[in-house]
Amino acid sequence: MNVKSKIDEWVISLNKTNCEIWVRHSSKKRPNSGSWEIPTKVFKKQGMRKFPKELYKLICTELKYANIYDKFLDKFYDWDESDE
Repeated sequence: MNVKSKIDEWVISLNKTNCEIWVRHSSKKRPNSGSWEIPTKVFKKQGMRKFPKELYKLICTELKYANIYDKFLDKFYDWDESDE
């Protein structure tokens, strides 16, 4: 099962082999936008507070993106429970 979600120009994915959440910005307008790797242990404790501010604000202000993030969390916790 591939755990990946797209929120506006952001992609959030679960790297199961390294136990990390990858956050990437997919805009060509921002060549140095970077990427973030968040260990799943940290993500379980702090959640989206570890995301870049832009992405955090999108999730908090737009219901559509909040729902996408919620579905990502459901898949993440399903994987986490099966992994234990």
